[in-house]
Amino acid sequence: MSKGIDLSGLDQFNAAGFLDGIDMEAAASGKPLMIPLTQIQRDEHQPRQEFDKGTLAELAASIKARGVKSPISVKPKNEDGFYIINHGERRVLASRLAGLIEIPAFIDDDHNHYDQMIENIQRENLTPLEIAHFIERRITAGDKKGDIAQTLGKSASYISDHALFFDFPDFIRDLYDSGRCRTIQALAMLHRAYKDFPGPVAGFCTGEREITAAEVRVFVAGLKKPEPPPIITPPAAVPEAQKPAAAPPEPTAEPVKTVVEVVQTLTPVQTPEELEAALLEQLERFLAPLESYLKEVDNSEFREAAAERLRKLAEKFSQHH
Repeated sequence: MSKGIDLSGLDQFNAAGFLDGIDMEAAASGKPLMIPLTQIQRDEHQPRQEFDKGTLAELAASIKARGVKSPISVKPKNEDGFYIINHGERRVLASRLAGLIEIPAFIDDDHNHYDQMIENIQRENLTPLEIAHFIERRITAGDKKGDIAQTLGKSASYISDHALFFDFPDFIRDLYDSGRCRTIQALAMLHRAYKDFPGPVAGFCTGEREITAAEVRVFVAGLKKPEPPPIITPPAAVPEAQKPAAAPPEPTAEPVKTVVEVVQTLTPVQTPEELEAALLEQLERFLAPLESYLKEVDNSEFREAAAERLRKLAEKFSQHH
């Protein structure tokens, strides 16, 4: 009769010790483990206690699209069966938001609280210029702004603001280079306002003082375009038979003015060139609200359709000129 497999001593087998051995072997190999997020806990003594919900949501969107590209660091599994985070808590939180069930991690038993503090103190984010260079390279390579935003987990406005960086006029670029204003959103806001208010914006940017994003928002909000003149429509023609008896003209009644005449009363002109310039300025005032509206629309298909309608309108009037 066969004795079968000898299982004597099985009661001495320590599964936890066996798994810990695998952990240490993985750590020694230099390759990350894929650890279930349910087995990972934060370090209660981690120096960073607050995490911005907005940036976490952006990171979660990026992770959902691309995965976690940089492994976190954890301590070996403790007696309760959990890995404690050394660094990478933002990636853990964002991975949970993204619906992941595991995350790549290195095991490091030598990482202490001083290391955590040094990492947080010395961490340097990319500068707006570095981000702008990256976005410029991706656009040059053929990537669409919407795809860049989705891949990076950023908003469309974030990408558009950085894409404007190399179009800034010199005095706005000088705000960045001199360190007087390094907020890309504020610089982009000034750049857009400069198109309609070149003089006031240039004056606002002169000097040596630092300019905050809050100051820029207040300044731009205070810029007001002149109210466009009313569009006067001539009265409809009335058949002779229906016309009432002619009344004596009232001396205070003003004749109906054309758009050209209205512009001439607002801006006295002497030559045809001056009149043309005044009419173009008036056209810009009418177009400004439309331009602002289109900038707020993120739907690229709608914006392309609107642009096509405007092109057709321009062609129509060019043909009848």
